[in-house]
Amino acid sequence: MNGHLNGHANGSAHLSAGSSKHSIRQKQKSKGSYLGWIFDKSAKVAVWATLYTVVFRCPSTPADLTTSNSDTYVCKPYFQAREYLTPYAQPYYDQYLAHHVAAAEPYYNQFHKHVYTPGQAIYNVHAAPRVADAQKFGQEQWEKTVKPQLDQLSAVANAQYSANLAPHVSKAQEAVQPYYSNVQASANKIWTAQVEPLVQKAAPLAQDYASRGQQFAVETALPQAQVAGSYAAEFWARQVYPRLRVLYGENVEPQLLRITERLGRYRDGKKLQAEIKSIETSASLASASTSASSIAASVSSVVSQVANSPASIISEVSSSAAAAPKASVDPKVQFQADLDNWKTLSATAVEEGIEDLEERVRELTERQTTSQAEGVGRSLVIELEEAASSAQAKVKARTLQIVRALPDDPTDEQLATAEEDLLQVVRKAGQSLKQKAQDVRDWREKYTAETESLVAAALESTLETVSHIRELRLTEIGRKYAAVDSLPHKAWAKYNELKKTEQTSPGWRSAVKRAAYGHVGLAASRRAGVTPRAPAWQPLKTPRRSLLA
Repeated sequence: MNGHLNGHANGSAHLSAGSSKHSIRQKQKSKGSYLGWIFDKSAKVAVWATLYTVVFRCPSTPADLTTSNSDTYVCKPYFQAREYLTPYAQPYYDQYLAHHVAAAEPYYNQFHKHVYTPGQAIYNVHAAPRVADAQKFGQEQWEKTVKPQLDQLSAVANAQYSANLAPHVSKAQEAVQPYYSNVQASANKIWTAQVEPLVQKAAPLAQDYASRGQQFAVETALPQAQVAGSYAAEFWARQVYPRLRVLYGENVEPQLLRITERLGRYRDGKKLQAEIKSIETSASLASASTSASSIAASVSSVVSQVANSPASIISEVSSSAAAAPKASVDPKVQFQADLDNWKTLSATAVEEGIEDLEERVRELTERQTTSQAEGVGRSLVIELEEAASSAQAKVKARTLQIVRALPDDPTDEQLATAEEDLLQVVRKAGQSLKQKAQDVRDWREKYTAETESLVAAALESTLETVSHIRELRLTEIGRKYAAVDSLPHKAWAKYNELKKTEQTSPGWRSAVKRAAYGHVGLAASRRAGVTPRAPAWQPLKTPRRSLLA
């Protein structure tokens, strides 16, 4: 029993201790959060007040700032900071912000003239006296009500402090004062004897090094960094990137393009077959709906007649059924209708195939123009230009070197040797330019062949899909009527002629080919392939003219 009570008491103590610790942490956290909130809001108010004072209340120049101005504590540091930072920030301001400020200045002047100045005048006339009265009333209430209470509380607090804490504070000061005085005297002695002379000697050196470092950074390091950055960017754009672009465009991109086009042809073929199947299904449903409507009309007519005269109608129907054979659709008429439907469906398949082919040709020619003509072709031209510049510089440098090596009165053998050396240099430079120019020619032929091959593959896929749709539907019609004996020979002759024409006639195939090879995108792609060649030969002419000059 006693152990149970002790355990219960201990558990209660632990719970109460835990809850008290938790409440203390909550109070500290809420106190910290509240203090953080106050600090955050105060900082924001101070920032906005400072900005408002700088923009609207500070004068335009430091000369207009007077000691009577209530905003001196903000405006004076602002003018000092502006005077110090202006030489460094002015170039960036003129380059990036001056035109924006000039564009916004008329609106600011209009706002200041028509909104702020009249509003300030209205405030001074109507609101300022009310604010002054409110301030005066608040000061009177403070002096009358709040200040006496605060003075009384301050007197009570001072009396309690003098009675309870002041003796202990005095004893602590008396005990600590000797040690504090010794430490202070030692610190002052060390500062005066050792630290202060070093600081005085090091201050001019530090200031000199700081000014030299600043001068080096502004006059040397930053310009050199800008020059190095421009050189690096030019080296990347003229040397590295063209080579990478050519390697990617000649080895990786064509494979990806072939895979993409193969998948596109397969997808477009399935799409065309699905569209034709949907058209057939819609036609079958429409025919079935028409037949059902006619049957329903016939049934309703018979039912109405039976309701009017059942005996006569029944006898008439019985005699008609016994005398007349069962009615059926004429196979010849149905066969001709199926052929007409096949022609309509085939024409639709050709139209849909041409539309899909035109879209695919547009996509692949745009891709060829963007990736090959504007990418690989332009990169090869840049490499040719760089090779021409490099060859020209090497030939000039070697020519000057050979000329300087000759004596004032050279012999024929020395002249022949110099001419041979110069010829070797020019021949070597010409070989490098020839190889780069041949790369441009090879790319042009490869680009044309690849574009034509892609267009031909897309055309062949479309022709194969449309031909399969037409032949399959025509073969289904033949199988459907193969067991019909009443179909005349003339109808089958017409069917065979139509099938032979389908296999040999170039009619619809010519239309599909015209849609592919006459596409505006293909013509634009051909022109884009020719365009890089025009500026490609200019670098070959410039060094020759320069050397001849």
